[in-house]
Amino acid sequence: MTHFPPSPSVLSPVLLTRVAYAQLQGQVFHPPRVFGPEWHVAEGEDNGQDERRWRDIGVKICTGFEIMYREGGKRRGGTVS
Repeated sequence: MTHFPPSPSVLSPVLLTRVAYAQLQGQVFHPPRVFGPEWHVAEGEDNGQDERRWRDIGVKICTGFEIMYREGGKRRGGTVS
């Protein structure tokens, strides 16, 4: 997580298609340790449901960006077919 670090964390709206949102919601993903305990909201909180969902989707998007960035450099220099 060198290019998209988890801190400072900021809430920001992200536009997604319904299909992309459904895929993110349905995937079980355990965040890397670099995100730390602040990304795990206690399950007993009533208003924590929204925040837990937002953080879960944010972690998935951030980690996906990091993966795409790292794999993007490998494809350069090749020919397009």
